[in-house]
Formats: sequence, C-alpha cells, structure tokens
Amino acid sequence: MLEVEKIQSMHFDNLCKEINNLITNNFTALVQLLYKIDVDEKKLKIVLQENENKDAAELIAHMIIDRLKQKQATKKLFNNHKPVNDNEAW
Repeated sequence: MLEVEKIQSMHFDNLCKEINNLITNNFTALVQLLYKIDVDEKKLKIVLQENENKDAAELIAHMIIDRLKQKQATKKLFNNHKPVNDNEAW
C-alpha cells in the first residue's frame, strides 16, 4: 500500500501511476489512503465530476498533495508557539 511518508518524496508522475494502480487493483486501499490523509470526500467528488475528461489519478494526486501541504502548514503554525512556562500557566 502507498504510504503517506512515501508520497511526500515521490515525483508527481510516479504518484499518479501508484494511484492508477490502486484505482485498478485495490480501490479499497485508495479509499483508506484518502481517509488517512483526510482528503475531503465531497470536494473530491465535485472535482472528479467537474473534470470528467481529465485523468482521475492526476486529480486525486493534486488533492492529496494539497491536503498534505495544508497539514504541514497547520503543524508548522502550531509548532511555532513557545511552550508555556509552568509559572505563567495559571
């Protein structure tokens, strides 16, 4: 199965190939991956419907990459906060 950590270092074309493989051979694993990454299901359906003539794997890959970037930005935002001094906590 395609791992989140692996996705972040993959070339876009290779990611698309892996997603196409999951679409064809293990759709359940693709759904699990999208759930694990927390890709918005409603947004994904809309994107796929609005772009019927485009490669679904590319559209999904873009959504995965966008979501991972969002998660990294959020993590970075919250990691930048300095720890509260115990004396200042209350």
